[in-house]
Formats: sequence, C-alpha cells, structure tokens
Amino acid sequence: LGVLSNLNGLRFHKLPTRTQRQIKTHTVRCITISNKSDPDVRFDIFERLNSNMSSLNAQELRNCIYRGKFNDMLREMAEDYEWLSVLGRKTADKRMRGEEIILRFFAYQLNGLDSYRTPLKYWLNGAASKGRDLSENKISGLRASWQEMLTNAKMLFEANECFRRSKSKPINKALFDLVSYSVTQFDGKKLIENRRRYRDSYYNLLDDDEFNDLITRSIDHRMRTQRRFQLWNKKFDWLN
Repeated sequence: LGVLSNLNGLRFHKLPTRTQRQIKTHTVRCITISNKSDPDVRFDIFERLNSNMSSLNAQELRNCIYRGKFNDMLREMAEDYEWLSVLGRKTADKRMRGEEIILRFFAYQLNGLDSYRTPLKYWLNGAASKGRDLSENKISGLRASWQEMLTNAKMLFEANECFRRSKSKPINKALFDLVSYSVTQFDGKKLIENRRRYRDSYYNLLDDDEFNDLITRSIDHRMRTQRRFQLWNKKFDWLN
C-alpha cells in the first residue's frame, strides 16, 4: 500500500478491528458488461482497462473482443505474401496495422459506402462484430473478393505503386479505400484493357488540389470521405 503502509504484510485477522469492520461493510459498486451489452460500450470499457497497461491499439483490442473465423481470416490475409509485397514488408506488422487496413475494405464490402460513420473505430468495430456471425460461405466469398481486388489492383499498378501517391513509400489509407472499393466493381479484363486510361485518370486526380487535400488530412471525417468518393466517381465515370 502506498497509503497506510503500516498495514503492509499483515493478514486480515491482524488488522485493527475498526479496519476489518470497514472492509467487511464497505459497498463495492459494479456494472456488469455482458456479451449482450452495446458493442461500443464494451470496446470503451476494454480500452479504459487497457490504458494503464502496455496499451493495445484499436485493432489489437478488436482481435481480443471479436474472435472468430472472420478475425482469423484477417490475420491470414495480413500474413499473405501478395499483400506483404504491396506493403513492402517481409512479415506482418506485429501491432496488427495490416489487419486494420484489410478490415476497412471489408467494412465497405459488408455495409456499403453509405454506412460510413465516425468515429472510425466504432464503424470498424461494427464490421468486426458483424463478421463474427458470418457463415462459412459468406467468409469464403469475402476471401475471394479480397483476392480479386488485390489481383486487379496489381494489374493496374506495380506493387510499390498500389494505394499510394506518386513516389510515396507508405500506402495512403484514403487511396486504399477508393481503389480497393472501385476495382471490385469491374472485371479484370475490362480493367486491364483500360489500364493506361485508368492510370492517367488516377494520377491526374492526384494533381487536383482539393482531392489532394482530402487524402492528406482528416481522412476519416465523414463529409470529407463522401466528397472524396464523389470526386473519384466523377473522374472514373467512363468505366461505368
């Protein structure tokens, strides 16, 4: 004890009678958090409990809370060679940053563009929670969708170009959302036939001052995310 240090090392029956009585009669108030409690509440409680230890980030917390086959799939994908080649890594990030980026893709796939909300962590929590209830067939479908997306993206760009601004090493999460979502809307043959035009449109858009601002700061803001997709869809409407 930092306070009442004179009690350190004593067993209960050796404590002063008054102290024993205070302990026995003290009311301990508690709130029970169950599996049926609001998922955002559960996440917040876990986050607070975690704050005084070696802090886990949001995705590490999800890995603890939303266990299941969907979560296992995220981990497998994060360790896949094709994905690691895009990230420019030999091994998956130990802090699960790769899993969180992959989860962004599935959040849009599961819920659509209109589902996006802030704070981002709650939106991703919702996707992770929904993933726990998915059937084997649905998870297999999502796995195939991810592989198709990655294949299409790598047909359009070199691995070190995917989801990046010109000459940038780290991937840009805003560009990842845009490219990964859009390339799933078209078959690979159509994309490869229009590879040059797609790349020209992509890099022209990166030269747009408004768009560049939208992928540089406050990328998780809801209104800015919507505007980003509007500019993107307008630029690539020729693919429809």
